[in-house]
Amino acid sequence: MRVYQDLIKGLMSLEIDLFPSNYGFVRYFPPLDDLPKVQTNKDREIGFENITGKLALFVYIPFCTGKCSYCFYLKKVNAPRKEVNEYLECLKKEAEISSKRINGHRISSVYVGGGTPTYLDAEQLKGLFRIMNSAFDILIDGSFTFEASPETLDKEKINILLDNSVKRISMGIQSLDDKILASIERRYTSKEAIKKIMLLKKNAPSFNLDFIYGLKNQTTLDVMNYLDLIKEIQPPSVTFYQKWFFMKDEFGTRSQKIKKGESLFGIIAKKELIAETMESLGYLRDGLYRYVKKSADGCAYCKTVWGDNSCLALGLSAYSYINGVGFQNSKSFAEYQKLLNQNVLPITRKKILTNEERAIRALVMGLKANGTKSCGVSITEIEQRYEVKLTPETEKFINELVSIKALTVENQRLFFTQQGSTFAENILLNLTERQCFSGLD
Repeated sequence: MRVYQDLIKGLMSLEIDLFPSNYGFVRYFPPLDDLPKVQTNKDREIGFENITGKLALFVYIPFCTGKCSYCFYLKKVNAPRKEVNEYLECLKKEAEISSKRINGHRISSVYVGGGTPTYLDAEQLKGLFRIMNSAFDILIDGSFTFEASPETLDKEKINILLDNSVKRISMGIQSLDDKILASIERRYTSKEAIKKIMLLKKNAPSFNLDFIYGLKNQTTLDVMNYLDLIKEIQPPSVTFYQKWFFMKDEFGTRSQKIKKGESLFGIIAKKELIAETMESLGYLRDGLYRYVKKSADGCAYCKTVWGDNSCLALGLSAYSYINGVGFQNSKSFAEYQKLLNQNVLPITRKKILTNEERAIRALVMGLKANGTKSCGVSITEIEQRYEVKLTPETEKFINELVSIKALTVENQRLFFTQQGSTFAENILLNLTERQCFSGLD
């Protein structure tokens, strides 16, 4: 732990917040709250012409059987079938309008997330695929991920997904400790979760399992239990999300600080155990959180979206980024439906990024997608692409991160060290708050 102690001291000396009072990670750039509100239908007109690079498609399904304690996404719990059908009709309308805007640009990867997309029943799932296939030219051999949960997935739904070109089913397990599952308000037992994992293993050629470490009161034994399961079944892909259970707490009294410090080293120990085990099993790192048996099992959608390409996102509150424009759909279903009935896209926030902002996005999201030794990010390439230069202050900051062994550089590519990846989101959040690039003189 000595290397971590030195790293933590170094990060604190750089005034990097190790105990964020919110969820503490970068979802988008710019942050959604920084997107100005759209006032008129004319302002909702987004320039889709001449899309460069790859174009990904994201479809948001907001329905769930319950709301997990750690989840911040917009949800509708136990919605009746009629309400789901109304939402699918809106998705159909949005897909039709959007398809005309992108002028037939091929979709290279698809991600259907939520919420819980497998909350939809069999007929609704088939209807969702009809909507996507009729509106868009989706690359047949492209990446196609579909999220699922143990309590909503069955063999019939797996077959429907596979029959409709889904390449990767991603199922959130989070823990195999029944007390932990209950405390985070998951709606299944460890026994039920394992049953559905085995169903996936038997029927799905490629799938991903999500686990969380750092949950409140989670023991090392829980982590060891799901690592033992991974050893047994050898899933193609496993994602480990790091949860700082004190994220919502304010940084306050000395006793709170001590508690947080102790929790921090507990999380580090679990992360090291995961890394050692997965590497011993022959898994490869795929971004900051994921381990895969082979590169083809990775999430190509994430690399596309975070890799400075465009993403068209459909659904309530969905966030798109196309040609340097970030925009978000309405969070209100009534408004979302009303705008679509007016034949306009349901956009309520929008921002046209400057070249400097696009460069920050490329750096931050690039490190999120490729911030491991096998890939890395080239600042020189970003500077050339957007005709900007790294500011002296940011260059000094990055050099200091390298000196404390949070980041490293090889072959002119920047990436996180194994220890530094523990604090990747803290570092990335700090970068989003900086003026990292300036225009050329």
